[in-house]
Amino acid sequence: DIALQAGSAKLSAKGSVGGAADVLAVALDVPRLAELVALLPAAVPRTLSGALRARGQWRGTIEGGAGDGEAHADALKVDRDLAIGSVDVSFALAAAPAQGRAPAPRRLRLDARASAVVAPQRRLDAAHLSVDGTLARHTLGAEVTSDGTIVEATAHGGLAPAPAGGTGWNWSGSVDSFEGRGPLALRLVAPAPVSWARGRVHVGDTRLAVADGRMQLSEFIWDEGRITTRGSFSAVPLATVARFAGVPLPGASTLTLGGEWSLAATPRLNGTATLRREGGDLTLAGDAAASPAGVALGVTAIDVAARFHDDAVDATASFASTRGASAGMTLAIGAVPGAPPGRIAAAAPLTLSASALLPTLALLQPWMGTTAVVDGRARAELEGRGSVGRIALAGTLRADALRVDAPQYGVHFSDGRLAAHLGDGHVVVDEFVLSAGAGQFRASGTVMSATATDAAAARISWQASNFRLLNRPDLNLVVDGEGTVAAARDKLALAGTLRAREGRIVYASDPQATLGDDVVVKGRPRAAANARSTADLPLTVDLALDFGDRLSFSSEGLDTQLSGTVRVTTGPRGLIGKGSIRAVNGTYRAFGQKLVIDPGRLIFDGPLDNPGLDVVALRRNLAVEAGVAVTGTVKVPIIRLTSNPPVPDSEKLSWLVLGQGLDHTSGADVAALQAASALLLGRDSKSITSQLAESVGLDDITFKSGGAARGGSADPGSSVVAFGKRLSDRLSLVYEQGLSVATSALKIEYSLTRDITLQAQTGIVTGIGIHFSRSFE
Repeated sequence: DIALQAGSAKLSAKGSVGGAADVLAVALDVPRLAELVALLPAAVPRTLSGALRARGQWRGTIEGGAGDGEAHADALKVDRDLAIGSVDVSFALAAAPAQGRAPAPRRLRLDARASAVVAPQRRLDAAHLSVDGTLARHTLGAEVTSDGTIVEATAHGGLAPAPAGGTGWNWSGSVDSFEGRGPLALRLVAPAPVSWARGRVHVGDTRLAVADGRMQLSEFIWDEGRITTRGSFSAVPLATVARFAGVPLPGASTLTLGGEWSLAATPRLNGTATLRREGGDLTLAGDAAASPAGVALGVTAIDVAARFHDDAVDATASFASTRGASAGMTLAIGAVPGAPPGRIAAAAPLTLSASALLPTLALLQPWMGTTAVVDGRARAELEGRGSVGRIALAGTLRADALRVDAPQYGVHFSDGRLAAHLGDGHVVVDEFVLSAGAGQFRASGTVMSATATDAAAARISWQASNFRLLNRPDLNLVVDGEGTVAAARDKLALAGTLRAREGRIVYASDPQATLGDDVVVKGRPRAAANARSTADLPLTVDLALDFGDRLSFSSEGLDTQLSGTVRVTTGPRGLIGKGSIRAVNGTYRAFGQKLVIDPGRLIFDGPLDNPGLDVVALRRNLAVEAGVAVTGTVKVPIIRLTSNPPVPDSEKLSWLVLGQGLDHTSGADVAALQAASALLLGRDSKSITSQLAESVGLDDITFKSGGAARGGSADPGSSVVAFGKRLSDRLSLVYEQGLSVATSALKIEYSLTRDITLQAQTGIVTGIGIHFSRSFE
């Protein structure tokens, strides 16, 4: 008996082996395979991990005995690119006959299942392999499931001793069926002969149906590392080939391909291979609103041809479409003396030449969506020289007649051109120009560096001169400026100055505006919080904004010119502003009056969205020039009445709204002042009369028409001031005093219901009444 333990792993063996009656039982339990990696041969990947349990039994001699066993593994990770969720294997092999080498009587059974297999560029949901029969004649079955595709195959064959002079065993048979169901449509048309011997594999004539196409493998031979293969294919869908290779396509494809190959690596690689379009097209997917059906490329030709001669390669490729787009490429790879045969060495010399023509950039519209319309034409040239392992690329990109239109934003750029080149590991923009209005926008510099350590070399300088950035009736802006865009610490850094040469901004509140993120409506689900902040954006800003002296702004009664400068930078919690914006010759219309703004300033010294306020708006050319003064910040404004010369707030409000003092106002005027004060001081502010009432312990002071005339009816020419005090939820006390007529009244009101009120009154008129009121929509 043997019992070994290493860490958590345990191995036990009991019995003996070698004799006809011997029996050996073995059990292995390894909860953590990673603990044994240091004890295993160097060929075993150091990343091996998972759990393994196995047991087995061997009876009789080593060569002719019988055995059976089973194994189970969980979370098996072989290396970085291969992992298996679970594996179950069981086998049984009968004993050999007492005499002879014939394997016929030996019964064989094998069953292996795996799930969640992750391999390079491929994931298998499940895989199953079974073998049943005898060593001399058995059947094989295999099934693989991956992403909705099921592939099944069956085969039969048997083992036989190697011919005289050979060693070991040979296997021969045929693949009887091979079929893919689901997105991968493959089917074996006729059985394919297969034979295997030590150091040699031969696959005979094999014919496959691929969707509506066909593929024929005329021959495949692997002989001691030497490979010979030839075949052809026709009407094979590109979509099927892409699914088989695990490569996603950029859109829907009806393209079908054909071609031939004849290759031999014996040991140097020689032969030819061709591929061509036989029919169909490729439709690129894009913006659902701009092009729901996508954009068809109108492919008319795809041709690829390669010739191999003693490991050297000469290849050509071409593409053409009905839209005028075309591309071509030539590639030459030379052979390296002394290099391992059958392989393309990293030191092999390489030359590459490619060109592409795009007569209209409208092909890019599906990716641009409906936000903007782009057009223009472009041409690219690329040259490469060096070796397979290290190639130096050089090329040019030229585009002209560039146009970008986004009318909803007032963007109309035209007559654009671009000239760029690739060289020394950099993509350099020699010139980028856009025209708008009477001016231009220009940019040049290095877009990208080939080395990560040279990221700072990515830098673009830009300049705008009399450039009409926005051109819409309510949003018009012409700018001058200059600056740079550079790569810095995995972010783009935008810096420079921008000056408004002229413009007009008319702001209107958005009727489709939504509630803020901090507003919660009962009965509606709370909106998901946006965890992203300015710090998360790959952009840093350092811009000096100069508003010039010809920029005007209008919005809901405000009409002014703007001047001043603000420097905008990126802070830890968002954009930071430093500077001020001044209102020049500004006016504000309120209550039918034009108020002159002086001074009017937004003062930035912190977050860009919360500047300080310093605004005074006065009604001019009166004995008392009254208005409002606004201080504080945009988020917490402080509004108060002001006048020159100083007068009480009630007088300020009268001069502001009516253009005269209180001594010349009527009751209707005073009621209007009461409403105006609440509106002027904000929705959450109290009117002046309410503030006065609270200061003396009352609930309200109001002005209204009232008083007694003939028969106690109200005199429409009189006005009264009413002082109210609520004694309880239902009981209130009101005292009225006439302003223009010497009248007074004391009222007690009691609310029986929402519609019925009892009222007792004494004064010039005394009485008791029941008042009924009802509102109708």
